[in-house]
Amino acid sequence: MRYSTRLRNAVLRKVLPPESQNVSAVSAEFGISIQTIQRWMSAAQSGTIGHEDALVPPFRKPLAEKFEYVLEAARLSEADKGKWLREQGIHEEHLTLWEQELRTTMAHKQQNQDAELA
Repeated sequence: MRYSTRLRNAVLRKVLPPESQNVSAVSAEFGISIQTIQRWMSAAQSGTIGHEDALVPPFRKPLAEKFEYVLEAARLSEADKGKWLREQGIHEEHLTLWEQELRTTMAHKQQNQDAELA
């Protein structure tokens, strides 16, 4: 299975210093095998891990990833959101645009379903 770079980086933040959480616990939390996490850790420590996701501009991110960002941001307090946005390399405006894009996509999907049923 191929995991997104964003998910991989979230896992690595938990298992590498300064957090240094237990790999087994993080594996259970994310549903990712211990071997996969250990491979990512080795690659990160040797500097061979890819950073291809960092090169993708915010407007070109997949819709599912935009949805993850919107959900994650909604759980944050306003005080924590600024730091989180900087860590993710996005702006508040991206979240607003992505939420509108998601609403539009869902509305079109609903209209298509309604038309099929009619």
